[in-house]
Formats: sequence, structure tokens, C-alpha cells
Amino acid sequence: MKAKIKGKILLLVPVLFLAVFLIWQSQKDIGNVQGNFIITKKVYKIYTEPELEKLIKPKVEQFFKSEQKEYELVGKDEAEVVISKAEQPDRKNLEIGKLYSTEYVSVDYNTWQAKNETIYFSAGKISGAKDRLKEYLQKELQAEEWNLVAVGDIMLARHVGRKMIDAGNWNLPFLKTAELTKSADICFANLESPFAEGEQKIFAGMVFGADPQAVAGLKTAGIDIISLANNHFGNQGRLGMDYTFQLLKQNGIEFVGAGENSTKAHEAKILNVKGLKIAFLAYDGVDSTPQSYTATADSAGLAKWGISQLQKDIKAAETQKPDLIVVSMHAGNEYVYQPRQDKVSFAKAAIDAGADLVIGHHPHSIQSIESYKGKLIFYSLGNFVFDQMWSEKTKEGLVVKISFYGDHIKSFDLIPVYIVDYNQPQLVSQDKAVEILNHILPISNF
Repeated sequence: MKAKIKGKILLLVPVLFLAVFLIWQSQKDIGNVQGNFIITKKVYKIYTEPELEKLIKPKVEQFFKSEQKEYELVGKDEAEVVISKAEQPDRKNLEIGKLYSTEYVSVDYNTWQAKNETIYFSAGKISGAKDRLKEYLQKELQAEEWNLVAVGDIMLARHVGRKMIDAGNWNLPFLKTAELTKSADICFANLESPFAEGEQKIFAGMVFGADPQAVAGLKTAGIDIISLANNHFGNQGRLGMDYTFQLLKQNGIEFVGAGENSTKAHEAKILNVKGLKIAFLAYDGVDSTPQSYTATADSAGLAKWGISQLQKDIKAAETQKPDLIVVSMHAGNEYVYQPRQDKVSFAKAAIDAGADLVIGHHPHSIQSIESYKGKLIFYSLGNFVFDQMWSEKTKEGLVVKISFYGDHIKSFDLIPVYIVDYNQPQLVSQDKAVEILNHILPISNF
């Protein structure tokens, strides 16, 4: 019996030896992978449409870093996750954010808003990290929302000044619209009248000089930055230019399109909002503007338009690494709804050179809107505060409220206004809004 047991043990020895060897070899192989454990890593394959890369890719990178998960950027055909503006009919889609499109819907009684085009998060199976990614992107985009409100020509002299003086209220022109303009992260306007040192002395004619106390109205309206590049900026001479610069600085209002010399006049003004740098440039292109109003190497004045100079100015602005470049132009034929061809050419040249948004003034009437290479051009916002009560066209203006995700336009509102009593723009009824917008929507292209 003992011999049989001994024989069985001897037979087991090779088997046990082989098992120990296999286990040791297995552990050795596993150790070559990572320690003594096999770790299976999930690598998420992400595709983002090129036009959304600047907006979305940094957020995707941050998400996976915080999740301590790995991902790689792949072509659309390989992707598990697709982030695009266009719906993917063969995939399950979840909305992330919105961008503007060309359709309109009336909102309330005084606003027309561009309908939104959805940014879609698409994946074959939505679960786990993909679900959290969608929620994270929604939250991040919402945190980056900001808006720019742009208004038309503001003229605080002549009859407008008389109305403020008679009422004893320097805020009078802005009382009905200040809530709207103050709500903006950035409010931009064209100031058509320089300030006259001392007080307003001229109440008629085409030479403007506003009472310095009228600057209070600009502050009440929450206007952050104004263009001075227009055909009336030199109405008080170079002393009036310098006085206007100082008064605006003292009241915390930025200005662009004019300066102490030509370098300053052509220099971009940078405003910061939500961690973004928004650059503004402004130009006068009115044929009748006196040459003496133009800034020189050693004297104050405005920035005169020219495509070559525009390209240089945008290139210089880009060295400051702005997230968005806004170009303002004061030009074109007056009292017409269609922009003149040289104004169209200048606006498109601005976008070709790197501008993201173009805003126009001067015609004293609203003008058409165009999308060029995916960028918006508002050819004229018409009058905002003015005393031209002799026609319906000059009493109608347009406030544009543009909402952004970072440097991407989310949507925009077209808000018509109507000027009463020689000075005061007011919001209008829905019927009046339709009437005003019907002058330009049929000839607009966006």
C-alpha cells in the first residue's frame, strides 16, 4: 500500500512542477503588461467637425483629463462619438448647443430672433462617460455664454441737446431702452457728435457739439465702447477731438476709430468678457468727410477706411490674440435700404482679412444683413438717438443683440426701435416690428 501511495506521489510531482511553472510564466507575462494585473483601457474615439474644433476640442480634452480616461481624435468613419452641427439620422442625437440659421420667428412684441441650428452630440450607444461628456459640454457652453448689443447712430447735440436741457435730464434719450442696452456684456454704438468744452452752443445746422453733461446718458445706457470714426467727429476741431477723448476716458467709456495720432486711431481696442478678448476696429468711409478730420502721425483724428490699411490693422490686432474681431464702418449712401457696393466690398474684405463680425452706420436708415463665409455683416443699424423727425425711415432704427458661446454666435435678435420727440428711441409693437423689418429682410441674405 505504501508503495502504491509513493508511486502516485511520484506521478504528481511532474504535474505539480508543470503547474507551478505555468503559473510563474503567466505572472511573468502579466507583469510585463503592468505589475501582476491585466488592465483593459477604454479609449474613446472622438470626431469633431473642423468648424467646431476651436469651440469644442479644448472642452473634450479637459473632460477626459478630469475623468482620467483616454481618448483619441479620429476620422468621422471611425468615431464612436461625433460632434457636429448637422443631424446624423443614423445615430442617436443629443442636443449640446445652438448656432444661428436663416429662419425667423417673432418673439414677444418687439424682437425677431434667428431660429437656432443645433450642435449635436452623436454616438451609437449613449452611456457612461459619453453621457457625462454631453452634460459637461452643455454646462461648459452655458458658462461661456455672453452677448453683444449694438445700436445705431447716437447724436447728443442740436435738438436732442435742447430736449435734454429743457427736461433737465441728461438721461432723457435713453430712458426707454436703457434696460436693454445695460443688459449686454458689451454694448457698442457710433457717437455722431463730439463734445463741446463748456456747454452746447449750437442748436441747429450740421455742425455738432454736445454738452459735456450729456455723457451721463451714455453711462446710464451702459454703453461700453463707441466708434468715433464718422464724418462729424471733427466738428469741434482738433481741440474738440482731444476734449472728447479725455471726457470719455474720465467716464470709463472706451472708444475706437480715432486717437491722438494715426497709430492710435488705427489701433484695435480690446475688451475682456468671460475670459475672452474682443477686439474692435472702426473706420470712416464717408465721401464728404473733410481731410482735416483724418489722424496724422502727429495730430489727432479719425481712422479713414482703405482695404490695404484695414488688412494691416487686423494683422496688428491679431498679435494680441483676440478671440473675436469686430469691425465698424461708417459709410455709404444715406436714406436707402441697400448698401453701396464699396461698403459691401470693404465689409467682405474685413472678413477675408480675419474679422468675425462687421457692423455698419451712417445711412440714417437700416440696411440689409448678409452672411459672408459664415460671418455676419449688418450694413447699417440706422439711427438710435437722433432728431431727424422728417421721415419714417430716419425715425426707425435697429438694435442687434448677438448671443455667443465663446467666439461662436449662438443666436441673434433684431430689435426695431422708433424715435419720438426728436430724441428718444422706444421699443415697438409686433406689427410695427414686422413693418420695419420688412424693409430689409427680403433683401437680406444670411
